[in-house]
Amino acid sequence: MIEVVEMAQTNAYNILRNAVVDRDGPANWNNNGYHYHNIEVALIPDPDNPHVIAVYSEYPTPKGAKIKRSGLIGFLPPNAGVTIVERTLVNAIIKEGFKNIEVKVDVSDFIDEEFNHTEEELFDEHNYENFEEKDRNPYYYKTQVNKFIFCFLAIFFGSFGAQWFYAKQYSKGLWYLLLCWTTLPMFLGWYQGIKALLMKTDDSYLIEV
Repeated sequence: MIEVVEMAQTNAYNILRNAVVDRDGPANWNNNGYHYHNIEVALIPDPDNPHVIAVYSEYPTPKGAKIKRSGLIGFLPPNAGVTIVERTLVNAIIKEGFKNIEVKVDVSDFIDEEFNHTEEELFDEHNYENFEEKDRNPYYYKTQVNKFIFCFLAIFFGSFGAQWFYAKQYSKGLWYLLLCWTTLPMFLGWYQGIKALLMKTDDSYLIEV
């Protein structure tokens, strides 16, 4: 899987959001965390430079709709090593949540052997492993939170589910609150706080829970 780049210069978010909502319904987009969606896109090489490959959505736009469902989404990285000579349809995975979006396309059948390592380098195995199972499961979602705030709330206020209310996973928080008279939420909060504290993060200190 190779990530599509230069999407910030296109209307990719609105195009793909409306294509997915038309197909699956509005409840499946940007709903309490990150979600994964399967979608088909078209790869179109530049006639003058076959190494420049544009990625297009070709979903039909309903009559009277203001936002198109088709159009340019972005480009494949120039170092991806993908070789195609004509319009080609491929499968793609959308990761979306909190008004952010990533798109990765399956181009395993079109990568030159000398560039095979590129696919592995550009594929985030942690975020996309078992993505088909996640996409089929409507109850799967993760939330991006500040690592230290989540840990603090889980360890000191875990009995009341404070960490899950902070993470906007309200159903989990409600269960903790209902069971706060027992010791189970407290021990689970300690476990989740320590687990989150050991999770690797970058300078933003954000983790997915």
